[in-house]
Amino acid sequence: MRHTAWMFTRSLVLLTGLLLITSLACSITVDLPNLRVPTMQVTTPKVITIDEPLPAGTTQPIRLRLEMGMGELRLQAGAEGLIEGSIRYNLPEWEPQILRGENALTLTQRQTEGQLAFPKDTINEWDLKLGNYPLDLSINAGAYKGELDLSGVPLTRLQISDGASEARVIFNTPNPLPMEQLRYRTGASKVELVGLGNTKAAEIVFEGGTGAYTLDFSGDLSQDTKVQIKSGVSQVVLIIPEETPARVEITGGLNNITPQGTWSIRDGVYEKSGSGARLLIEIQMGVGSLELKVK
Repeated sequence: MRHTAWMFTRSLVLLTGLLLITSLACSITVDLPNLRVPTMQVTTPKVITIDEPLPAGTTQPIRLRLEMGMGELRLQAGAEGLIEGSIRYNLPEWEPQILRGENALTLTQRQTEGQLAFPKDTINEWDLKLGNYPLDLSINAGAYKGELDLSGVPLTRLQISDGASEARVIFNTPNPLPMEQLRYRTGASKVELVGLGNTKAAEIVFEGGTGAYTLDFSGDLSQDTKVQIKSGVSQVVLIIPEETPARVEITGGLNNITPQGTWSIRDGVYEKSGSGARLLIEIQMGVGSLELKVK
């Protein structure tokens, strides 16, 4: 009897506790923080005119840096000074600023960290021209659409870094100066580089994430050029002129490779003969596809 009574008492205590917990769960209210990301407010579009003169008293290359947020960028040669054009925008937070230094100029927009919600009618349009002066050019952009025609612009160095983008960079005529390095770093994007043989770059480095990338080496390749390509899950197309000798070494386990034209293949190395300066290309890819086109 004592054992039965003890069991009954224990069961009653457990049942009472369970009912109490259930009651508390129904009555307790937890205040969660407001997780909604604030949205920036657009205003009437404003237009800023850019008109920077050529530097006086120096022959050194100018370090020109363009820093923009989400939007559109059109860039070409043709400025009478160092850089000219216009920027049209409708977010007050993105009012452009010009920072001048010794042999340096930065055209920038204030970063808006934490304010990730942009209105659908956001406007941020950069339409710029570069002058005929030696440039060490850097372009940093967010999610943008770019049409960059750098044909004939005297570049000693070029660095482009962007996020989710759709960009086309063109070199239709030879660079008036030898270029030390061309470096392009991108994310989930579609990028096309055309006329890389005209850049006169000693080294080309391309780093991609998930996207579709085309590197066209047409143009006047005047020196042996070392090319490094690193990419994630992506589609990569290399276009190599028929007369240009090239060596393409592939590491990382990629097995989806489509060569077009005449190549000798051995142990992950693809080679084609030709005359003149040579392309030495190293590709590190694990997943995706690679097309080797000869034109």
